[in-house]
Amino acid sequence: MARAFGIVTAKDGGITGITINSLNKTETVKEASVIGEDGKTLEIKAYSIERTIDVSGVLDGAAPAAGDKITIGGVDYLISSVKVNEASEAFVTVDLSAKTTDNATITTLTKGA
Repeated sequence: MARAFGIVTAKDGGITGITINSLNKTETVKEASVIGEDGKTLEIKAYSIERTIDVSGVLDGAAPAAGDKITIGGVDYLISSVKVNEASEAFVTVDLSAKTTDNATITTLTKGA
């Protein structure tokens, strides 16, 4: 496999309103354990994978909101948090975190709910 340079997941532009500077992906398995009478683990079964992305970039439009859906690399994610950073001598930047599990259907937050 050739070495990859730069942001390769969001080649299609990524998120409307953000010029992406960094994108980090994490996968976490959800598991169930069987514990014996002696308190020792007898079996661990993986039953789901949660995928989380953390994105940082420069704001060049309206920032997305927590509860919105984004699509990165053909995968839909639910935005869990958005942080907008402002400074006197810097561009306005945005940090967001979003997640999905398995092939879940993402339903966005109903505004005003």
